[in-house]
Amino acid sequence: MTTDPSTNIYNLDQKRLLVVSRLQSAKVFEEMGCDSWRSISNSSYQSVDRPNICVIIPLYNYAKYIHQCVESVAASVFENSDVKIEVLVIDDRSTDNSRQVIEEYLERSSLPICLIKKYLNTGLADVRNIGLKIARAPYVFMLDADNWIAPNCLAVMYAQIKSGNYASIYGKIKIFNNDTQEYVYVFSDQEWNVDDLIQDPYIDAMAMFDKNILIEVGGYSTELVEYGWFGFEDYDLWLKLAHHDYVVKLVPEVLSSYRVHSSSMINTTNQFRVNMARYFNAKFPDLATINTTSEKLFGARRNLVAGMSCQNLTSTTENSDWAIDGAATDTLTATTDRDLNASLSQELNQCYQTIESMESSKFWQLRIKWFKFKEMWYRSKLVK
Repeated sequence: MTTDPSTNIYNLDQKRLLVVSRLQSAKVFEEMGCDSWRSISNSSYQSVDRPNICVIIPLYNYAKYIHQCVESVAASVFENSDVKIEVLVIDDRSTDNSRQVIEEYLERSSLPICLIKKYLNTGLADVRNIGLKIARAPYVFMLDADNWIAPNCLAVMYAQIKSGNYASIYGKIKIFNNDTQEYVYVFSDQEWNVDDLIQDPYIDAMAMFDKNILIEVGGYSTELVEYGWFGFEDYDLWLKLAHHDYVVKLVPEVLSSYRVHSSSMINTTNQFRVNMARYFNAKFPDLATINTTSEKLFGARRNLVAGMSCQNLTSTTENSDWAIDGAATDTLTATTDRDLNASLSQELNQCYQTIESMESSKFWQLRIKWFKFKEMWYRSKLVK
């Protein structure tokens, strides 16, 4: 059975709008001074004092892969036994049994691990930003739940990032086909070069970062979903580091493995490559002028990017590679709006119920009284 591609695009736009609405709902939690997640951790995590490295693992419906992922972290080897790691697995409201797998794992594992259970599915960028907020270590390593690392990965990167004034260290990544288990190629194997980066993304997410630098440049950009789909967050971050003239270094050895499968994000990401290139062209005009003769610019052909404006979710038909005219457009848009409003209404109601439950709790009441007491005490000090 063949599905009309235009319908796929509209369904994707609906999903993108839902993500935007959830991000806005998460801000409601933040403005009220409470987190949009809850966490559980094992005794190993609770006993770790001042960890050196935090491994941040976003998790969404990867129950069949997450065990191998965390096991690869648990197998990490350090020559210096004083180096301490912590692991944050951040579940982005999975609909499979991903959370259960991790809950069972952390109960029996000595790996210092904390599971963050989000109330709302807000996407990869927001998940990683939550990881940056919670991480106690000065260095963070980004690891997707369907990938894994070599035993020496963290040790090698940690030694390198400590040896110089680097914002990030990345290593070569082995790409393999999940269905055939065959090796495909090696990625992230080029030295850091801003001119090459501006032409095309060539570095993956699996890298170690100075956490404070990531926070300084704004972390991962959550607005990108308004112009494309998940998968451009890493490229955007590398461009931010280039924009701020930070130094990044390649370790020329394979330190991790990347699984390509039917649910890989890249399968949808590439549909928005041109639109995202136009967005980056507008966002990083200083980088766009470094080389004006290259054939490609921000991952797309230059003649399709330069001088062109990007489209966001305010115009779904212009966003897509296919166009639907007349009554068909009106009917499809009306159906999309109706379904979207129903989904938003249900999600927001759940969100508000959670907030109301928190507000009515004894802890919340005590919290309010404590803040009032602090304010009164501070004012009394000013008067004196």
